[in-house]
Amino acid sequence: MNNKVVLAMVASGAAGKTTLRRMLTNQDAGAEKHFGMHNCFYSNHFSCCGLNFKTKDEVLDHLHVLAAEGAELVNHRPQRGAYVPYKVGWTTFANGTAVCGLNGKDGHPGTGADSNRNIDAINYAIDKCLEVSDFVIFDGVMSSKRLVAHLATHPYPNLTVIWVYLNVSPETVLKRLLARREKNGETETSDKTKNGVLKFRRRAEKMWKFIKENYAREPYTLIDIPEGPSPTEIYEQLQPIISNSRGRTEELSVHEMLQGSAD
Repeated sequence: MNNKVVLAMVASGAAGKTTLRRMLTNQDAGAEKHFGMHNCFYSNHFSCCGLNFKTKDEVLDHLHVLAAEGAELVNHRPQRGAYVPYKVGWTTFANGTAVCGLNGKDGHPGTGADSNRNIDAINYAIDKCLEVSDFVIFDGVMSSKRLVAHLATHPYPNLTVIWVYLNVSPETVLKRLLARREKNGETETSDKTKNGVLKFRRRAEKMWKFIKENYAREPYTLIDIPEGPSPTEIYEQLQPIISNSRGRTEELSVHEMLQGSAD
C-alpha cells in the first residue's frame, strides 16, 4: 500500500497559498480537472417533506401552500440543515500531485480548494485525490474542525498530514490584497472585501490554535511559517519535510509490521 501525504495550508486570502501550491505542482503543469456529484450538508438550508429549501422564506411558502390545501401542518416539521447534490471538482497534475479543488483556465491559477464552496465537498475532493495521488494539497481559506476531524479519522492507514500555517499580519494581508486588485485593474476595494479577508485571517488563527491542541493522529507535522520568507524559501523549507514525511510513514508502517510479527 502506497504512503500518502496531505499538505493542508491554514491561512487567509492573500497569504501566499496559491503561489505555494503552484510551486508544488510545477506551476500547474499538466493540470487535468475531474468532477463528481456528492450530497453535501448545508447547515443554512432547510428540509421538509423530502424537499430542500435554501431560505426560511421558502419553507414558510411551502407550509402556506400546504395549509391552503387543507393539510395538517402538525405532520410537517421543517428542519434546519439539508443534504444537497453538489458538483465537486479536483485537479491532478503531471508531477503526481493533486489539489482538492480546481485551477483556472488559460494559465490562470484559479482558486484551488476554494472552488468547492462547501466543507463536505472539500472532504470528498480530498478522498478522490487520495485515490489517485500520493501527495494531496489543501490550499483553501475554509479550513475547519470538520476538515481536521476528516483527516484525523480517515480510513486510509498510511496517511500523514503536514499542517502549514502561513502566519501573515493583517497589514500585509491588506497590502497584498490591494496590490493584487490593482494589478487586475481594480482601483477600488470595498470595506466589505477588506473585512472579509481579515475575517478569514482571524479564522485561520483560531483554526491553527485548534489544530495544535487537538490534532493527534500520528504521524503529522506542524509548521508555523512567520511573515518574511519568500515563496521560494518556503518551498525549499518544505521539500525535505515532505520527503521525510513520506519516508517516516513508511518507516512507521514497517515498524508496526515487524512488531506485529514479533507478537
